[in-house]
Amino acid sequence: MGATLTSVFPTYKEHYLGNLPEIFFTSKKLTSPVLAQMESKSLDDGGGRGFVVPTVFRLPGAISPSFTTAQTKARGSATGSTFGTERWVVQPVELNAPAVFTRESILAAKGDSDKLLDVVKMSMESTTMGLRKRYAHYASGAGWAKVATVLAVTTTTVTIDNDLCNLVQEGDDLVAAATESASVLKAITSGPETTITAINRATGVLTVDQDPTAGTPWVVGDTIFRFGEREDSATPTRLVVTGLDGWFGTDTVLHGVTRTGKADLTAHQIDGASKDIGQAIVEAMRTLFQYDSYASVCYVSPTDFETVSLDRDAAKTISMDVGSYKIAFEGLNASWNGYTVKLLPDAMIQPGRAYLGPFDDGDVAPFLACNGDLVNVDNEDGMDIRAIDAAASYEARLFSRGNFITPGPGKFARITGLGT
Repeated sequence: MGATLTSVFPTYKEHYLGNLPEIFFTSKKLTSPVLAQMESKSLDDGGGRGFVVPTVFRLPGAISPSFTTAQTKARGSATGSTFGTERWVVQPVELNAPAVFTRESILAAKGDSDKLLDVVKMSMESTTMGLRKRYAHYASGAGWAKVATVLAVTTTTVTIDNDLCNLVQEGDDLVAAATESASVLKAITSGPETTITAINRATGVLTVDQDPTAGTPWVVGDTIFRFGEREDSATPTRLVVTGLDGWFGTDTVLHGVTRTGKADLTAHQIDGASKDIGQAIVEAMRTLFQYDSYASVCYVSPTDFETVSLDRDAAKTISMDVGSYKIAFEGLNASWNGYTVKLLPDAMIQPGRAYLGPFDDGDVAPFLACNGDLVNVDNEDGMDIRAIDAAASYEARLFSRGNFITPGPGKFARITGLGT
């Protein structure tokens, strides 16, 4: 009978799961050091309760030259009587990514185990790379999967910042809302989505198949998302993982924790407008120093990194390793008060933003919590491969379930307005 899809798949699955970190992080050049530095940890979400991560956000205030004063404070119940603790209860979210094998490709390779393994490998690994790119996009976002802001719109095109064209591709279905996190999706047709048919990467013009000016029209300033990644609600919940801009942002409530009056649960906010980028980074380094923290690395957009690199000696560009898999990236150094911070570009960071802090400190740094492996094959019913209804194809249902978690966001800084 020879090799068949069902006979070779278990062999590849064993290889795939055994080498998943290498496939996910190092099989291709990764342009997102933010994702590369995030250690993935398999956690139990408590039967649906969520990932529970405790954090200390305030030191005890019951300290005084007077024993009586210190004791009275410590025995009281007012703020400062003891150290402040909270716990993040972070709900995992799913990313589904079916790996499809066409009947034609299977029949062409049937009987040859090496060729069939190549068919399986190509679909499984390209699907994994797609998952990785989505995670890389989400890693620096706020949990709303923002793609870009509308700069111009016609009946057939939408213009965005050309630096953000790497976040989309032909075939992506787009939706828009007036704001990133507090408005419904705009109903331009029978459904809210329009599909990209062509991309001009030089100008940022996206050609689309449905008129974005119809119905409730898209206008300049609207926020664009991929269809299915942003809830259609004026008070939406996050459908994707919460990245740096969510953990380090200014939401008063995040994952069940009210951050008002608890400064160490929110990152330091640095206004970079009307400042040299290097000046803003040094201000952030100084601020972290004042609050018993430091920066091991500063992540910026490629555009902002280019601005800094043009102002510096190119010979100072250095190679540096990031994350537990020691992936090498080219970057620059910024210095203040005798210590140096690595400055790295991340291809997915929105221009004008920067994030810095102790990303090498496992007690406070962001990590990726997941159920099971980083990427799993759904076979709870015992089936690794399923025939697709009404199609001459088969699928393996890959999925990832988890979320990014930052135990100590108050140890980090977020810069906004760079280059403005």
